[in-house]
Amino acid sequence: MEDNNKYTDNLLSILDNLINKAMENTFSAEANEGSLPFQNPEDYRKATGKRFRMTKEQKNSGMSRQEAFEVFISNWSPDPDTYDRHSDGEN
Repeated sequence: MEDNNKYTDNLLSILDNLINKAMENTFSAEANEGSLPFQNPEDYRKATGKRFRMTKEQKNSGMSRQEAFEVFISNWSPDPDTYDRHSDGEN
């Protein structure tokens, strides 16, 4: 009977470790994916079908397209109601 308990305890310990590692990998992968939804304007276009456009203010300021895109991404939300494309990122 005692051998059965040791076997069960070992099995449960192994399963617990496997599940914990799998969950850690899943959450860390999701966190990495969520930290920067798109790398550049082309990634954005491929994923959304929409073209990234700089604002007139960004163009007039001499900002590069990549810099403007990084501002855009820092303010980006998958919910269009919460995103303000004219925001400069400072709230």
